[in-house]
Amino acid sequence: MNLRELFENTEDGEEMPKVATSDRMERILRQLRIRNPAAKNDLEALLYDFERSQKKDRKDIKRLSTENETAEQTIRRIEAELDQLKSETGIVTEGRELRGEPKNVAIEINGKLWKIIQGESDFSPLAIDRAEKMADTIRKNALADSRPVPEINIYLTREKPKSRRR
Repeated sequence: MNLRELFENTEDGEEMPKVATSDRMERILRQLRIRNPAAKNDLEALLYDFERSQKKDRKDIKRLSTENETAEQTIRRIEAELDQLKSETGIVTEGRELRGEPKNVAIEINGKLWKIIQGESDFSPLAIDRAEKMADTIRKNALADSRPVPEINIYLTREKPKSRRR
């Protein structure tokens, strides 16, 4: 049994029982009755309101999908224009194969290679950030233990990190 059948089975003279348990609920039901004056009872008013919101949602979804398609077409057009401009001016874009393997980040302490961190690209910003945090921790630990602060260098390298065997 669906909701529509539930309120259709009531007699015209019979009124649906009031189920408002708070002032807030009573205010919500009053607003539903005002927005749907043709409704016979609160349940019917709720159903009319629900149908109206469903229609509005479908209309919004259709509008947004149309806007999305338009934006994707614009992006494709601009990319095509950019490729054409690059080919006309002779700009060569570097692909991953032209740049070579990703560069890794090396941490050197007092002139000795201490650790190599795997990089994700030529620039390796995440690996550099990790290396700087490690270097800060080493410096703080040295100060906390009253030892001399080591000279730490961080730089990009093509050298591969050594795999650990456990």
